[in-house]
Amino acid sequence: MEKDSLKISGMHDGATPKVSRNAAKLRDNMTESEKKLWEYLKTKPLGFKIRRQRPLAGYILDFYCHKFKIIN
Repeated sequence: MEKDSLKISGMHDGATPKVSRNAAKLRDNMTESEKKLWEYLKTKPLGFKIRRQRPLAGYILDFYCHKFKIIN
């Protein structure tokens, strides 16, 4: 059976501690554009929770909606 590469099981699925630390640094040092976008997204304007700088394997997702698997 082929593994689904988009299946995400845990909050930090496959992320190393280094990637998690880098994600935390990015959350602490957002650009002005990211700050403005985050101020809007964190209010759940469409009723869905959005996460920011989320570690996933060797990557850091800027913005992520778990319910719909939308990554930006």
